[in-house]
Amino acid sequence: MRKIILVIYGLSILIIASGCGITKGSGTSAGNNTGNVGYAGNSNSEKINVNQCVDYPGYKDADELVGSTSVIFSGTVYEKRCELLDDRTDKSVSIPEEEKHLYTIYSVYIDKVYKGDIEKDMVYVSVTGGELEKNNRIYSGETVELDIDNKYLFFASDYGDDYLSLVNIHQSAYIMDDESNKKRITAVGSDSGITLSEIFEAIGK
Repeated sequence: MRKIILVIYGLSILIIASGCGITKGSGTSAGNNTGNVGYAGNSNSEKINVNQCVDYPGYKDADELVGSTSVIFSGTVYEKRCELLDDRTDKSVSIPEEEKHLYTIYSVYIDKVYKGDIEKDMVYVSVTGGELEKNNRIYSGETVELDIDNKYLFFASDYGDDYLSLVNIHQSAYIMDDESNKKRITAVGSDSGITLSEIFEAIGK
């Protein structure tokens, strides 16, 4: 989670319909039991908007993406939630809330590990951003939107914390889809310019 983050505060009156609490898929194993931190409070009250912007590195081709990433694996998303975390410790309770940053956390069942050392059946991956209302503040930021019960190829960094960190917003999760034969699949949220066929060729080198 070691990223450079710019946080902008502002006052507004805002009516919100939904938030990022805990969303679960159809898996049979229990996910993370962290309590629901979704919306609470009066939607008509005055709130503070906290908008989060992050500067991520980008990768020009499959060789650079694969070579620069410490953990590459495929897996199915089981659960999604948003949390405010301390970037330095990857924890939710070590510093005052106003000094934390917003992250989206995905629980993922491992299918196959292509690079790195993962010995667990399920891991938690984090990426900055999402949307969360808590204690009269509305936190938001661009993030990677993954669908529950879908299978992806993940690119992440392992800092020895509770969660693996996705490498960036636009090149960190690819849809695994047999129908497309891995020929023209692009990264979730944006066309990364790198296809899965190029990625698997780079992994095999």
